[in-house]
Amino acid sequence: MPISRRDLLNRLAASAVTGAAVQALGSLSHANASPASRVSMPAGPIFLCSNENAYGPSEKVLTAMREASSGGNRYPRTEYDSLLNKIAALHRVRPEQIVLGCGSSEILVSPARVLVILFRNQPQ
Repeated sequence: MPISRRDLLNRLAASAVTGAAVQALGSLSHANASPASRVSMPAGPIFLCSNENAYGPSEKVLTAMREASSGGNRYPRTEYDSLLNKIAALHRVRPEQIVLGCGSSEILVSPARVLVILFRNQPQ
């Protein structure tokens, strides 16, 4: 759908007004807000297109990261079995029917590799 110059200028003006309003609202004082609802505003622009959290991790997340960092040099074997059992119970399947991997690429590539091996080893 083509856009006319008038529509383009209207949209640009609306964007400029919205940007100015957001900037003005961001500079308002949070003095009347309760301490629990106060959030520090980020210093620079917020890049929503990069799926970034502009406010950083919460205190709960930072605490969990600190606690987990002590075991960062170990493979999560005990948690692996627990996770499999929880997923199996949630979906009402056996744990043997679940495949875990490091991202979807690993899981999607694994059956393809098996098929390649099977086809190479077939007698012709």
